[in-house]
Amino acid sequence: MNQTTHRSFSIAVVPDAPTDPDAFLRWSASQPREVGRFELSNGVVTRTMVNVTLAHTRICTNIMRQLLKQGDETRFEFGTADFGVKTKVGVRGPDIFAAPVGTDLKALSTDQPIFIAEVLSPSTAGIDFTAKLREYTAIESLMTYMICSQDEPRVWVWAREQNGSWPLDPQMLEGREASIPLGGLGIELALAEIFRGIPDAPTAV
Repeated sequence: MNQTTHRSFSIAVVPDAPTDPDAFLRWSASQPREVGRFELSNGVVTRTMVNVTLAHTRICTNIMRQLLKQGDETRFEFGTADFGVKTKVGVRGPDIFAAPVGTDLKALSTDQPIFIAEVLSPSTAGIDFTAKLREYTAIESLMTYMICSQDEPRVWVWAREQNGSWPLDPQMLEGREASIPLGGLGIELALAEIFRGIPDAPTAV
C-alpha cells in the first residue's frame, strides 16, 4: 500500500482493490477486521486503521442511544461505520447514520441516508470538513450532516434548507444547552446527551 499525505495525516491507498461500488462492498466485507476500515471515493480505495479513543466511542454511543430512544425503529435504521453509505462517487462508512428501514437483509450499504454524524479523529479530521462534506451533501436524501469534536462539547451542523440547498457554512454549537433538530426524523439531539461523560474545554488562563 502506498502512503499519501493529506495535510497533517496519512491515508493508506489500496491500489489493487475494486473500484466499482458493489464490487468494492463485497471485497471490503471479505477483509479481516484487523486490517482496518475501507472507503471508496472517486475511484480510489483507502484504508483507515480502526484505533479510536474512549472519547470517540463514548460520543458515538451517546448519539446512538438518543437515536434509538427517540427515533421510530419501524421507519428508520440507525447504524454505525460497519455498514456502508453509498455516495455519488463511492462508498463511505460514517460513524453514525440514520436511513429508512431496508428490506434486503443482505445489503451491505444504503444510498438513502437522512442523517450522518462523524466524530473527529486525527486520521479523518481533514476530510470530514472537505471531501466527506461534499460527498454527503450531494446525496439527495440527506437532511443533516453533523461533525462532533471528541475533546469538548462542540459540533458543526449542516442542515438542508427548505429549498433543498445547503448553507455555505455550518452552524457551530458549543456547550451543553442546545439541541439539534434532525430533519426527516422528527427528533432532536441534545448536546448535553451527546457529550455526556466528555469534559468541558479547559478555561484559558
